[in-house]
Amino acid sequence: MSRGRYIPEIDGLRFVAIMMVVAFHVRGYVAAKFAPAGGWAVPPDQDWLGRAALHGHFGVQLFFVISGFVLGRPFAAAYLAGGPPVRLGAYFARRVTRLEPPYIISLLLMFGLLVAWRGEPVGELAPHLLAHVAYLHNLLFPGTPGVQFVAWSLEIEVQFYVLAPLLAFAFAGRHAYARLLLALAAAVMIGQWVTCGTHVPHFLTLAGFAQFFLGGFLLAGLSVTRWVRPPGVLTGRLWDGVSLVGWPALFLIWESAAATFWLLPPVLTMLTAAAIRGHASRRVFGFTPVARIGGMCYSIYLVHYLLISLVGRLSGRVLVTDSFAVNLLIQMAVLVPVVVAGSAVFFVIAERPFMTKHWPARVWSVLTGRPRSRPLPEPQ
Repeated sequence: MSRGRYIPEIDGLRFVAIMMVVAFHVRGYVAAKFAPAGGWAVPPDQDWLGRAALHGHFGVQLFFVISGFVLGRPFAAAYLAGGPPVRLGAYFARRVTRLEPPYIISLLLMFGLLVAWRGEPVGELAPHLLAHVAYLHNLLFPGTPGVQFVAWSLEIEVQFYVLAPLLAFAFAGRHAYARLLLALAAAVMIGQWVTCGTHVPHFLTLAGFAQFFLGGFLLAGLSVTRWVRPPGVLTGRLWDGVSLVGWPALFLIWESAAATFWLLPPVLTMLTAAAIRGHASRRVFGFTPVARIGGMCYSIYLVHYLLISLVGRLSGRVLVTDSFAVNLLIQMAVLVPVVVAGSAVFFVIAERPFMTKHWPARVWSVLTGRPRSRPLPEPQ
């Protein structure tokens, strides 16, 4: 947790978010690649499990709420709880040194495979690669997969990282910060509704998803003020009730575009709050194996579709029945463990080494043969 105690329940939520995304992409792969000669008995869009997995892409929005919470906590602590001020140089340095190396490695890996394995022309792919590196692919090449098609959400995350210090001025209002954040989220959503939501160019920018980040910001403020102490028995049980009702309710919300638009941001925000405030919810989301896999969510996100594609070419040769649900369950049972194991390897090699705050100083020492005279500023 950035500039604060580690909260395992947040990694548990990350586990849920990344498993939703993985289920969505396994479902898409099975629907596109595994259809039997006579077709599915029930089309994937009508199959009960196919419809459920189809909504897995909303895991990205859950990630956005979590990002708002994690990034907002240091600012909220500084403005609302008398914590140390956030040094912006160190804040941005940490974003770059922590997140950029695994991202670049995954881009180069995908670029190499597309060129060597699929024979994609280097000249055609290179502009997409550069656009990904600059986090501008959504703007320069809208609607095209590029080199790393899951990077669309990372570009939105980066836009939030850049604007988070500015948005954090809402906490300067102290007692009014919640009203300010809610008003801003409402204004964003009304603006999206008026401009037809997903059918305009700004959809794949922060302007299309700001309400989720702002929900996380709101929780960040509450976490350093009203929620400093653990909840009482009754309050904790009430939050457990939110979890018990809220997660199944998502499947009903997703059946309506209007309900999804208006209700998904507050519901995901409430479910995030319930995960860290409910007594039973905290045990579920803080369960060590779940939290540890959730802690690798960035690596899983970067390489999961590559692993699905590679292994699915083999596992897809086995079709048990013409039932989409049965085959999807089988493929999930095969592919999800492979995705987790393969992502764990990527995590160890390409992400964990860069989680240490002062790795640039050590690299500098190795390259120059002498230690730095001053350590790098401590990242936030």
